[in-house]
Amino acid sequence: MKAKILAMILLGSSTLFAGNFSIGVNIGTPRGGVYVVQPPPPPPLVRVVPRSPGRNYVWVPGGWVWNGYRYNWQNGYWVRQYRGNGYRYGYGR
Repeated sequence: MKAKILAMILLGSSTLFAGNFSIGVNIGTPRGGVYVVQPPPPPPLVRVVPRSPGRNYVWVPGGWVWNGYRYNWQNGYWVRQYRGNGYRYGYGR
């Protein structure tokens, strides 16, 4: 009992000299993650694909990208074709 009281006194006095101190206690069942429902993206914009800059280039189509507040249109672009298994071009598709 005395050891517990001494530990509490030491812990309490050490917080006077520490800059930030916090203790968290969770009671009950833990909550799940935060669910954010965002609106669906607008329909894709119709754009003319510019001429290829050379051989071995692949067109990456544009698309709507969510920035946390709203959708922004990201234009398509040409990129050199990579040889390899499973390489995908695009914006997280």
